[in-house]
Amino acid sequence: MSPAHMIYLAFILASGALGGLAGNAIGFPLPFLTGALITVAIVASARVGPSGDGFTFPDNIRMGFMSLIGVAIGAQIDRDLVLSTPDYLPSLLGIAVFCPLAHWANYRILRGLGKYPPADAFFAGAPGGFIESVTLAEENGADIPRVTVQHFLRIVLVLFAVPFGLSLYLGHRVGSVVTLSGGGSDGIIGLAIIAAIGLAGLVIGSLIRLPARQLTGPMLLAGAISVAGFDVPVAHWLVLPVAQVIVGSSLGLRFVGIKTATLIEAAGMTVLCLLAMGAIGLVLVVLLHQITGISVPLLVLTYTPGGLTEMGLIALTLSGSAAVVVMHHIMRIILTVVNMGIFLRVTGLLKR
Repeated sequence: MSPAHMIYLAFILASGALGGLAGNAIGFPLPFLTGALITVAIVASARVGPSGDGFTFPDNIRMGFMSLIGVAIGAQIDRDLVLSTPDYLPSLLGIAVFCPLAHWANYRILRGLGKYPPADAFFAGAPGGFIESVTLAEENGADIPRVTVQHFLRIVLVLFAVPFGLSLYLGHRVGSVVTLSGGGSDGIIGLAIIAAIGLAGLVIGSLIRLPARQLTGPMLLAGAISVAGFDVPVAHWLVLPVAQVIVGSSLGLRFVGIKTATLIEAAGMTVLCLLAMGAIGLVLVVLLHQITGISVPLLVLTYTPGGLTEMGLIALTLSGSAAVVVMHHIMRIILTVVNMGIFLRVTGLLKR
């Protein structure tokens, strides 16, 4: 990284941190993430501060902090949660119903109302798998900027809507808690242990090619350590707010360079798609709540088609639920990608 880009990175992170502190003071749900996202999007798009020409947010920094989020989620896994896994089978099976229905509804909206070409509508309408959808879209000749913006806005709009909705439903601010209770030390030793588990989990996740390895690898390793009876320190006060600022700042930078017309078109279509997916998800949430007794907020988080990391961060504010939420979202991403491949082979949709 050049000196100029290092200066710009420091400026962006400082802007994100100030935005996060402002969001926390104002009372935003998930304040450090949403505050950082808004601030960085405005600052970077307005080209305020030092030059950021050619700058992209470093993957190693984002992945490093995402691994810390994975450790925090994995620390919630214990033997009781593992033994209760069969209780979640109905909701996991429900994901297999949700994915094709949501994808079909999105495709019809984008084709009928948005007038998107078939390839654009098919890949932009996928209810998950941002990177996988964009990769497949490129291989099949879709409009990459359109597909990318559509998925990005899906993640961002969900990130704002879900915490606000849950805050209204629960009667308290979701995401306002920035520390977690857990075993181990709350000091520098605890932070070092968290970092070591995160790094080891990231390496393991890469070696065995886990989906979203930067999150799932550390999560599974921390979970295995916890289930084995050892304490995983997760209470260090710096971990979650700093991780939120990093994730929010990197998301905010993605608004740079998006044409206004593209953004407006995609935003309108994204809202319609989210309403359709929300209706499908709500029906399944009501049915599964009656069948399983799983709480409505937890089911809402499992059936909301947001980003894996972002939904995990929201779930961390609901005690003991983050690992369950992430498990469902991994299933959603896998099924979405598998369904896309099968559907294209069986129907020959894009060859017509």
